[in-house]
This record gives sequence, C-alpha cells and structure tokens, in this order.
Amino acid sequence: MTPFNRSKKNHRFAFLKRALLNFLDFLRFPANFRSFVKAPPLFITGTGTGTGKTTLTALLTIHLRRRGIHAVAVKPYCSGTREDTELLALVNDHELTSEQITPVFCLKPLSPRAGLSSDASRDSFRKAIKAIEETSKNVESLLIEGIGGLEVPLAPGIAVSDLIAMTKSNAIVTGRNRLGVINEVSLTQYRLREKTGKIGQIVLMQERKLDESANSNARILAEKFKIPRIIMIPYLGSEMNQMSHLKRSEKKIKKMLAQILKSASVSSGFFDEEEKFSEKKH
Repeated sequence: MTPFNRSKKNHRFAFLKRALLNFLDFLRFPANFRSFVKAPPLFITGTGTGTGKTTLTALLTIHLRRRGIHAVAVKPYCSGTREDTELLALVNDHELTSEQITPVFCLKPLSPRAGLSSDASRDSFRKAIKAIEETSKNVESLLIEGIGGLEVPLAPGIAVSDLIAMTKSNAIVTGRNRLGVINEVSLTQYRLREKTGKIGQIVLMQERKLDESANSNARILAEKFKIPRIIMIPYLGSEMNQMSHLKRSEKKIKKMLAQILKSASVSSGFFDEEEKFSEKKH
C-alpha cells in the first residue's frame, strides 16, 4: 500500500470514528445536538376560518416548550382583530414582539388581497417571508399559523398555499369534525399536494355536540389518504384564549400532541429520543 493510499484509509477511518462518537453522544445527550437536526417549519392550516388553527398552534407550542424545545409560533397575516397575535405572544412567553409574530395586519376582516392595494399586498408578502426567515434562524422549531384556508389570497397571484410552498413547511390540516369535513379536507389535501408535492397531517377538532358523521369521518379520511392515524382533539371548552386553560389542556392531551408532531415530522428524527429524555425529567 502506497503512503497516499494509507493516508486516505486513515483519513476515512478517522472520519467514521468521529461520526460514530458524535452519534453516541447524541443518544446520550440529545438536547445538545438539536441545532444539527433543525426541523422544517410546521404550518398549521385549515379547511377555512374557525377550524381551530390558533388553538392547535398554541397547544403544540406549549407542548414543545414544556419539553425544553425552543419553539415559537407566528401568524404572519391577521385581519380584523389582534386577538390571535396576542394569544401567541403569551404562548411564546413574550419572546417575540407583535410585529414579529404578525408582520402583516389588516384592520378590516378581509383577506390581505382585499384589504390592501396590489402593491401594498406584494410588499406585505415579501415582508412576511422575510420575518419568517429571520425568526426561523433563532429557534429550533417554528410553527406558522395560516389565515383562513389554503386559497385565501395574500397578493395578486399568491395564496396561503404559496406561502407554505415557499417556506418549505410541513403542513397540518385542521377541520371541524362534523358533516362535510371529508369533502373540505379532501379538497385542501389535493390542493396542498398540487402546490407542495405532499399532503398534510390531518387533525380533526371535535365539536361540543357531535353529529352522526363524527364517528366515521376520521376512519374514512385515513383510508382515503392512507394515513395510519388521524388525531381527534376533544372539545376542550370555551376558554381556550386563556393561558392557564391552555396549559391545563396541553397536559390532558399531551400524548395526542406528541403524535401530531411526530406524524408531521416536526422532530426531524430526534423526537422519539427526546420523548424518553423528557419523561425521565418529569
């Protein structure tokens, strides 16, 4: 063996040894290696307005932060009221300003395209993208709440589905577990696959009073989209805009929230190990 070949072999061996040692350290101390397994953004969208997007975003963020993962939630677009922005500020423990959470706010309860001029809406879209990129640099997990459904217009020729595609997010699709949700979720999934090349994790939000379809909606949707399991979040009360109630609710359904995150690939491979690490601490 020539000195050159021997040198190449020794270099390869040293590289493999370092990789093995790093992997063993990761198994022992997963929290120290989170920066190397940064998850893609998680985009919480829905079949329309009032499908529980803000509630689910808040619960998932609380769950991640409670487990020691540096997660924050943003809602780039908001219209009519700042209530959702204010709730996410609480969930983030005021780590972000209102402007960072919601860089684009429309006074009237309209879509951004309807509430802003053509030029203003284009500028606002660039502003939203920049804000997402800046926030993403400083956290381990970024949760993005959408406005309305996939095809809400943000600017001329640009909709929420484009925002998901441009941010390369993994999507969660929320829908109310009632008659009609199969059609609503299906149309959302088809459009999502068309725009991003993949479908989203489906989460059904239970109504206070269930109708007859509530028992079969999840099963049919799971069959249709070949999803092993669709999580159904139980009705958690009318006080989901209060931080204390959100924290109590997160503890009640923490296993469901962990499954949603795992299925949506927010963990990028370290979530299972982090689960064991966290359970030992608590």
